[in-house]
Amino acid sequence: MSELPLPFSIHSIEDWQAQLQSELLEKSHLLKYVNDIEELEFSITDLDGPQIPLNFNSPTNWKNLLKVSANEEKKTNQLLLDALMQGAEAVIIEHASRQTDWKILLNDIQTAYIDCMIIFNDDDSMQHFKNNASEDAQKHCKVLYQYGEEQNYFSSFKINQVGANCATELGSLILHIHRVLELQSSSESHIHGYTFFLELGLGAEYLVEIAKFTAIRKLIEQLSIIHQMKIEIKLIATTGFCNKSLHDPYTNLLRQTTESMSGVIGATDYLCVQPYDALSTNGTSEFAQRMALNIGNLLQFEAKLDQTKTLLFGSYVIGKLTQELIEKSWEMLCDLDEENTDSIEQLKSRIVHTRSIRLAKFEDKKLLLTGINCFENEFEIPPNSWGNLPTEIGLPFLIFEKTMQDA
Repeated sequence: MSELPLPFSIHSIEDWQAQLQSELLEKSHLLKYVNDIEELEFSITDLDGPQIPLNFNSPTNWKNLLKVSANEEKKTNQLLLDALMQGAEAVIIEHASRQTDWKILLNDIQTAYIDCMIIFNDDDSMQHFKNNASEDAQKHCKVLYQYGEEQNYFSSFKINQVGANCATELGSLILHIHRVLELQSSSESHIHGYTFFLELGLGAEYLVEIAKFTAIRKLIEQLSIIHQMKIEIKLIATTGFCNKSLHDPYTNLLRQTTESMSGVIGATDYLCVQPYDALSTNGTSEFAQRMALNIGNLLQFEAKLDQTKTLLFGSYVIGKLTQELIEKSWEMLCDLDEENTDSIEQLKSRIVHTRSIRLAKFEDKKLLLTGINCFENEFEIPPNSWGNLPTEIGLPFLIFEKTMQDA
């Protein structure tokens, strides 16, 4: 058998490129990747161009994460207990304050056996936790500081949700980390290194979102070299609301699934699928919460994505997108970090520009969202609408269905 010839001939890359040009004819423009929202452009047949080699060779062992508020402790506690029985493997608790009753909130939560992370925004709420939480909770809960020189939690989720593209989201995130590292460089703790928890939003651009998660690891490596510090990171991938629908709810399951796959394939450490109706006037429904957890369960237990190795190995497009995002976000870091630069205003200007492109494409139906601006749902559903939206740097979250609701 070993002496039999191959049943096909081996062609060169040049032959392949020529054949593509020949077969596509007037559609040869498809050989060029162009994305004006992401401001990315390159030839998909230019295999000799610079790109980041992708050689991950380990399973993407992420954990299904639930994000909850420290408000309404009894209700939150029941939510945590239910979610942990339904597949949640980690939790993040937000909005901790001096009024939080930690004994009620963490009642029966086995913090020794799950990743329980608490975000603190000031010293008072942190001290209140130390004085009032159980000894077990203090021992096992991970403390995430979102303030001061000890900051170890950074999030670009809200920047993502107000309309930033991937390069702007990455650029704003590493700028924030860079400036905190400048403060921390004067302390002795950097000798032992840091573990940073980084939360990124998940958008709809499937391949670009995968590349965003591969790019952030390379960017942090570069920052660690510049600051001469050992930095380990834990990535949190969080789905948002921009393309979600209250009037055609089942479409959200598909959108959340593809977004989740971007985070998982990009090797996130935690996957947080938020209920699609969390920002609605009715609030999160039990169904939406259950379905959000089930997406992570299906990707783990049925799609087996937590056991699959080398998902990205040899992917030219992801490598190229990663390279492009690294270059653009690093250039942004350098621009915004210059002396006397008003980084907030420049960041806002970039986002407003991208946001306007998104809205124009949506209004002109160059961006089609099933159930929102095309193929609208004709079946009866319980009445619901988007409530008052969170804001970031003076901009409200961009939710396409909300713009139609307000029109």
